[in-house]
Amino acid sequence: MSNITLKVTALLCAIILWFYVVLQKEYSIEVSVPFVASGLASNLALKDNLPDSISLIIKGKGIHLIQEREISGEFHLNLSQLPLGSSKLNLLGSFYQAQFEGVEGASVIGDPFITVELDTKIHQKFAVKALLNINTSPGYTTYGDLSLSPDSIVLSGSRRLIRRLRTIQTHAIFLDNIKTSIDMDIPINIDFGGSISSSHAMVRATLKVDTLIAKSFPQVPLNLIRADTSSHYRLEPQNAKVTVTGAKHILDSIISTDIQLFIDYNRFKIENTSELAPNVKLQKEVKSWQVEPATFELSKVKSTMENKSQSGDHSKKLATQIDSPNNAKDQP
Repeated sequence: MSNITLKVTALLCAIILWFYVVLQKEYSIEVSVPFVASGLASNLALKDNLPDSISLIIKGKGIHLIQEREISGEFHLNLSQLPLGSSKLNLLGSFYQAQFEGVEGASVIGDPFITVELDTKIHQKFAVKALLNINTSPGYTTYGDLSLSPDSIVLSGSRRLIRRLRTIQTHAIFLDNIKTSIDMDIPINIDFGGSISSSHAMVRATLKVDTLIAKSFPQVPLNLIRADTSSHYRLEPQNAKVTVTGAKHILDSIISTDIQLFIDYNRFKIENTSELAPNVKLQKEVKSWQVEPATFELSKVKSTMENKSQSGDHSKKLATQIDSPNNAKDQP
């Protein structure tokens, strides 16, 4: 038993020694690590984005490399000395900063050169347009304006890139069968293809939704505007029934004086007609309205002198009929 024990012990020692010798050797492995640019002046901006990661050949002793399940670290590029404009850099002049000990060197796989273009950095404010498509459920409606908070954002980055931008939009959102008011965050589309940062990544969108109802006003006066007062024109009939449709919250507060019906006197001459549909003006937001009757007639009101003249002519005509010979024969 003693010989077997010695043999096993010797074998284990040999294996351990072999592993120690092997792990002390230098090995090379290929890894992909984050690409980090630093030292950029505050008044400068990258015109184009730099790569997010870079492939490297990492060199180190096996004992150190095998201890890490995942090789990690960062590849640093110093931009502090770069001038305005385009520069071609040799990445061999940069360095790899490992997050563990034992890395003895790193080299870039492929082309070691990279082109970096710097531009003047500016900050500009843009209004945000919401791409929000809303369909309410039957019997419901939206009212008021869509509100965005914030309604504008500030973009920072390359002057040439930012000057090309015209509008800033949110991502397109489609909402269907909506019965309640909307209050939600919408992402802003800030993928501009360059190194541009935004003061906000989201906006808060709010829009009111309410029950859709109808309300009628049976006696709304109709006005004739810009009429020749000496001609004494008026509209017939002089009142109309108006039925409005809209959000219950709005219609509950509407009274008949909020509705204005009018027809411009000059339209009768321009359109050469005696009947016209009225213009409708509402002080509050509604979805639709209906006026009954649909058209109104322009009529001329007789003046007092005309009435007296017609009355006198009628009296004279009646007296003539009484004094006529035919009427005299019938008298006893």
